[in-house]
Amino acid sequence: MNQPTEPAQGRQTARQRVRALIQSEILDVAHQQMTQVGAGQISLRAISRELAMASSAIHRYFPTRDDVITGLLLREFNALGQAMRTHQDKLDPDDLTGRFKAVLISGRAWALANPHSWALLYGTPVPGYVAPEATKEPAAAPMRLLAELLAKVDQATLEASPPAAIEVPKQTLAPALTQLPDVPTHLVAAALAAWTWMVGAVGVELWGHYEGVLADPDGFFAATLDHWAVTMGLPGAA
Repeated sequence: MNQPTEPAQGRQTARQRVRALIQSEILDVAHQQMTQVGAGQISLRAISRELAMASSAIHRYFPTRDDVITGLLLREFNALGQAMRTHQDKLDPDDLTGRFKAVLISGRAWALANPHSWALLYGTPVPGYVAPEATKEPAAAPMRLLAELLAKVDQATLEASPPAAIEVPKQTLAPALTQLPDVPTHLVAAALAAWTWMVGAVGVELWGHYEGVLADPDGFFAATLDHWAVTMGLPGAA
């Protein structure tokens, strides 16, 4: 009699693969709902109807609506982070200025291509929803990526033209510094400031607030990004 074999280390079992597939399908339908009626109106009952599942069965995968929203947050944060890493990794590792710009450019491009996802991540909070601890690390990934790039710039240009310091007390940045123990405080502050600017600039653009003000949002974003590069003393920025 053949004995069942254990799955190879790191590989999912058939049951785990099926579960992951159904969870992905649920999130796909939830994302569609979000684009139509907003994240606050996501309905497990409506998802179960769309997928021809018993309404009780869906709770085996996502016990509550908030769990579905958390699943969407994690998926979209990871997609955004992957887009930024992919874009900057196409550039020469020594082109620190180009890689820094690529992170922000790709973040904006992802937002314009996925406005509903961007709204979930950085728009109006879903009433009554509190994001769990599991979302904090993916949410901090863009800032962490910028800080790590700036740390390389700092080492490369320290004697010639160090990046402009943003003086912020360490206790103010304590959570970020815990995640980036090897990055100087002023560079963590600079990365957070640059990311805050980008999130704000993209929000203004997405929600139509440039109407009657800007004729060329692309050009304005590029010019402002050049300004950031010069302010931070990035090599070759002018």
